[in-house]
Amino acid sequence: MKKVLWYIIGAVFLFSAFAFAADKPATDSAKANAVNYPSLPMASSSVSSSSVSSSTANSISLEKIGEYDVTPTSAGVKIKGHRPDVVAIGSQLYLAYASQDTPSKQSEVNLIVLDKDVKQVSFSEGLFRGAAASMPTDIRTYSDGGSVFWYALETTSQGMHSCICNNKLNMAAYQADGNLVFSKTNIAMGCPIYFLMINNCGTKAVTASWATDDPTPMYYNHNYCVAIRKNSSPQLQIFCLNSKGNQVADNKIDFSDIFGKDANLSQNAFVVIDGQPWIITGAEHGPPVGDGYVSVYAVQLSSNLSSVVGQPIEIVSSPNKEYKTRVVAARMYKNYLFITYVNRGKDGADSKGYLAVFDTTKKFAHVTQQVALDHSIADDHLPMAIIGDQAYVFHETEDKSLIGEIFAIK
Repeated sequence: MKKVLWYIIGAVFLFSAFAFAADKPATDSAKANAVNYPSLPMASSSVSSSSVSSSTANSISLEKIGEYDVTPTSAGVKIKGHRPDVVAIGSQLYLAYASQDTPSKQSEVNLIVLDKDVKQVSFSEGLFRGAAASMPTDIRTYSDGGSVFWYALETTSQGMHSCICNNKLNMAAYQADGNLVFSKTNIAMGCPIYFLMINNCGTKAVTASWATDDPTPMYYNHNYCVAIRKNSSPQLQIFCLNSKGNQVADNKIDFSDIFGKDANLSQNAFVVIDGQPWIITGAEHGPPVGDGYVSVYAVQLSSNLSSVVGQPIEIVSSPNKEYKTRVVAARMYKNYLFITYVNRGKDGADSKGYLAVFDTTKKFAHVTQQVALDHSIADDHLPMAIIGDQAYVFHETEDKSLIGEIFAIK
């Protein structure tokens, strides 16, 4: 019955999409030589993205206790995919991912529900299905802290080959039992940061637009909010919708005063710490595609999500210009910030992903981290969720299988 409900939901959201179609460390000296930007405070014990440590405080530690292939099957065939994202609702994990392993090879978003032992509870194909004009690419998930699962989704077309920026940002929310709360399509339009488009259309065509890839969702003040970035710019745009899907906020935040006007914001994640919204983000100095380094910062936002509060705190330092260090997910466990980030080599080679922990009561002091990904990766996706005293990290393999890892929090 649940599977039937999800099929119906997918159809509802797809119909909605078509109905709205008119309307997606370096050293300090290296930093100084590369760019001129404000001096930024660092955590009392920030970590280099190239290092791996055990616990550095008598607080908590991580122990990997299992790794499992969670790729679902249909009619005995694995339904592989890429760009997964996960959120915990109660004692279950909702893992969404993009896939083209369908009979028609049409791109779609599938949903796997897993228990705390990462055993499959249910599998729903076609949570969202897109045609050539609205192929789903990046999906990011969140919950309201209760029983509502929701996602922010980018759809794209072949615009990257034709110099048309028509990627779209969409959102939908469901009760955990599959009942639709709301769906909203074409919230924003964007242009992909993609080397083919830059090569074919020139940098100007890309840098003047917003990007709907890697949308960043957050549930805050009883609203469903999502942030997108401006290409080649230290700016965010945050949209908030209420439970009826009506837009209640549209804020633009400029980070140039703290990161410099030449900075680009990379992937990011939201968390709420002591009731206050924070964004965990990467600030990159360099071209949107090519050389450029990224460090990860914790930045507090105002309660109305319209401005920055105080100065950012660098928590992960990029080792050198050959790597792009990007945060993927952020979750709170008691007073500790858990993040996953990818230290991505050129063209995805020599990549590593980490699960890292920071103490928010000690100015985001680094506590511990573990390797969670040790192979080349095409997409910077390393989602993470926490249930009880266990952290769950997921990633795709080179053959697009989906892997789940469990880390005990001690």
